[in-house]
Amino acid sequence: MKKYFYTDGTNKFGPFTFEELKEKNISRETKVWFQELDDW
Repeated sequence: MKKYFYTDGTNKFGPFTFEELKEKNISRETKVWFQELDDW
C-alpha cells in the first residue's frame, strides 16, 4: 500500500494512507510525495 507524505514548506508530515491524507486540511497547492515520485 502506498504511503503519502505532505509538506507545509517547513515541516514534513506522514506517512498516511490515501484515505488518511484526504482527511487532512490540505489544498491543491500542498506538495504531496509518495515513494514512486522523484520530488514533491
